[in-house]
Amino acid sequence: NDIAAIIGPSQSAKLDTVASYCGRKANLKTLIAPFPVSSEVLKKYAGESWFFALAESDITQNEILVNQVAAYGAKSIALLAQNSVYGATFIDWFAFHATEAKLDIKGIFAYDDTTEVDSIAKAAFKSGAEEIVCVPDNYMPIQKILKARAATKSKAKIIFGNSILNANILQLDNIEGIEGFAIGPDPSSGFNIAYNARFSTYPIM
Repeated sequence: NDIAAIIGPSQSAKLDTVASYCGRKANLKTLIAPFPVSSEVLKKYAGESWFFALAESDITQNEILVNQVAAYGAKSIALLAQNSVYGATFIDWFAFHATEAKLDIKGIFAYDDTTEVDSIAKAAFKSGAEEIVCVPDNYMPIQKILKARAATKSKAKIIFGNSILNANILQLDNIEGIEGFAIGPDPSSGFNIAYNARFSTYPIM
């Protein structure tokens, strides 16, 4: 066909599926991953001439999230993640980064599918962690997570990974005390200025 290259998708599991297609000899295509992705996906296609990752793996994002919590002065932390291609990187590296940051780990709480979000999230909020790093595969489970926090009367703050970026979050209830991690260019790089000069608008972040 006429497609020479593919950019994205942003979710690790979907990127893995597209990559398996792009790597076939019958339809070899360039695949560009512009967002942080699972370390497992990066390892799987490392060295392939058609695969280009423009960002570091989610190992770096996990480290940034944990260090941000430490910078706030929190003493304890927990992880709430999905057992998935995306969540695996955070589950594997969370304890290491939290230990390096000298944080008390209250637990790693992982759910297999969205039907388990309520019970697993409640367990996370009952753990006593001051901050909870939440990395669902997308923004869909967020309402259940926020309801679980309200139900347990937890005072824990929540910091989400970049996977939940969606304008619909602003319409949800109980969003006080949450924040997220967004992918954006270094302001000192001049990228924003160059982008605006070319497209007369600023990039979405």
